Amino acid sequence: MNSAFKTALLLLVAALAAVPVVAETESDEEAREKQRKRNELKNKQESQALISAQFSYGFSDVADKLVIISCKSEQGKTFGSGFVARMDGKTYIFTNQHVIMGADKISFKTASGTQLKPRSVELSLTRDIARLELETDHAFDIGNEVEMDIPVAVFGNSEGAGVGTELFGVVNGLGAELVETSAEFVSGNSGSPILNLSQEVLGIASYVRVSRNHAMKEGTKFENQTRRFCYRLSGVEWKSVRWTHYNKQYGKLYRQSEMLYNGIFEIIKNWSESPLAKVSIEDNPERSLHSWAKSHNEVISRFDRSSAHKRQLMTEYAESLKKLSGVCRGRARQISMFSEQRELTGFLREEFEKQSGSLDYAAQWIDQCSAMIYSQR
Repeated sequence: MNSAFKTALLLLVAALAAVPVVAETESDEEAREKQRKRNELKNKQESQALISAQFSYGFSDVADKLVIISCKSEQGKTFGSGFVARMDGKTYIFTNQHVIMGADKISFKTASGTQLKPRSVELSLTRDIARLELETDHAFDIGNEVEMDIPVAVFGNSEGAGVGTELFGVVNGLGAELVETSAEFVSGNSGSPILNLSQEVLGIASYVRVSRNHAMKEGTKFENQTRRFCYRLSGVEWKSVRWTHYNKQYGKLYRQSEMLYNGIFEIIKNWSESPLAKVSIEDNPERSLHSWAKSHNEVISRFDRSSAHKRQLMTEYAESLKKLSGVCRGRARQISMFSEQRELTGFLREEFEKQSGSLDYAAQWIDQCSAMIYSQR
């Protein structure tokens, strides 16, 4: 993310200063990488077929224990996955906290079409997991024995499309809280169960990490690789919460701040391609961006109409960027204060700290960009 920010902002300054920016052609390294991926695809498909052949069950056999989660909020409609499993003598829906956080309305439906109505919400103190108690006879058992290289299946709601998918892989990493797998789950699979050959849950699909190029990784299995991690369900400490209060107080801020950061990053990315284009954020409901975008687009309109007062217009452009950095810093301070609340789970506290740091970082680079524009008027 850091390098993308720097590249976008430097290109913005260059364009505003009327310095030609020549698009880079595809490098030999990029061409080799594309060819490598093409070569890997066939091997990957063959490997998937070999792994899936070891499973005596498929999606339809476990559909009544898989949960498709639909969330509505002012940010729109989102989807995630979950599953029903037994733990501590009770039955729960399990999913990731980030799937349901900030939603105004949440519905739970099994992949076989049965609506579920959970009664209470508990959150893991340290991991991105939530469990919601309910009554049903259809539930997975949780397996505590996990070994390297064993085959696993991920059945869930890939890309939030509401369509069940089957993904297969092996366990290729183990930790006290995490399991790494080669099964290529994606965003909509967040909350899906990681199942072994016996239909036991070994973990919950939670996040994807892209391993960037780095000299220390050259020649290793971590070079330019996407890695996928699942939280284990053993050894979890749970906290019962009043969901309506907790979600209104913290969940909505978490989701709003996520939208703010995504919106700002999208603006900066678009600037690298067309710094004098008007900012379009109609699809982003974050209110703090809209008033800024309106005034910024007025500056852009004056750029369009006149080149006679370039110095003045660049000054206005630089000042507009300062206002945007102020939006970032204001939200970063708010999030930082909320991260100190004692009733937060560790997951949400860490998320607030990350969001605050990311928005502060964005503000610093926008300020530097503004200063560079001032200096080149």
